[in-house]
Amino acid sequence: MADVDPSVFTYRVRLTMTSLLWAAWLCLPSVLRLKAYKALEHYGHDTGSTAVVELPFGLYAKRRYGTTVTEALVTQHISLNTTIPVPAILDVLRDNRGEIYFVMTRVPGKEVAAKARSLNDYTDEELTTFVATVGGWLAQLRGLGPPPYGASVCGYMGGSLMSYRIKHDAAVGPFASQDEFHAQYYNTLPEHANTDICHLCARIRQKRYRLCLTHGDISPNNILVDDDYKPVALIDWGCAAWMPEYWELTSALYRRQRYHGWVKTITRALPQYEDELTVEMEQWKFISPW
Repeated sequence: MADVDPSVFTYRVRLTMTSLLWAAWLCLPSVLRLKAYKALEHYGHDTGSTAVVELPFGLYAKRRYGTTVTEALVTQHISLNTTIPVPAILDVLRDNRGEIYFVMTRVPGKEVAAKARSLNDYTDEELTTFVATVGGWLAQLRGLGPPPYGASVCGYMGGSLMSYRIKHDAAVGPFASQDEFHAQYYNTLPEHANTDICHLCARIRQKRYRLCLTHGDISPNNILVDDDYKPVALIDWGCAAWMPEYWELTSALYRRQRYHGWVKTITRALPQYEDELTVEMEQWKFISPW
């Protein structure tokens, strides 16, 4: 995946002693900072993710294959321009193997998927709070724009994009237009697909969608909730991209159609695109990101 250089990242200093001390720390050579972070990993804790490790002092590090500067930049952009609770990005470096390593703050909460009760078991009050909170976050996200890259369907920085709905281990694009994006094999239907849905697909492909900044991986693993099951953070922005407005909904429901509590919640939290979802669900029968 084409990425930008870590030097593009700028730490945003706040007028607090902690922030000023951190700014002073960033004046040290990157090779020394990286050695310090890796030394702290020995005193950290596993998070269940191969890419993320918990460090001491309330810090987390993301590294290894697939970690990008672009993810750090979009996370910072969200923290500065919305009230969506996300980690604060503190440092972005490249190691001697050329892999990206970034350090961020801890956010509270636990993944929805890791809680004792699933969304199927939430009370009506809990579901209402969940929908209102997550829906509010995603409305803010969709309100950021217009996209700086014109009609291009692309990653946050204008380059390629990651989507686990498309390919689980490789980036795609960028695409000069929605027509080019929709012409890709993973966005088309084979001749033996449902005839009525093929006709529907042909009709909706004539639409001109608004391009929205999209998280792209809304899942039970990336929404954190507190002990009262209220959403408190949205994490993992590696799939963030400028996508057609329906993509947040359809990608969030991909491979989760049988998780009825999730489907019910996400469809209430996002604007509805029934025709697009119908076409997507037919496409899912014939394509695989693996």
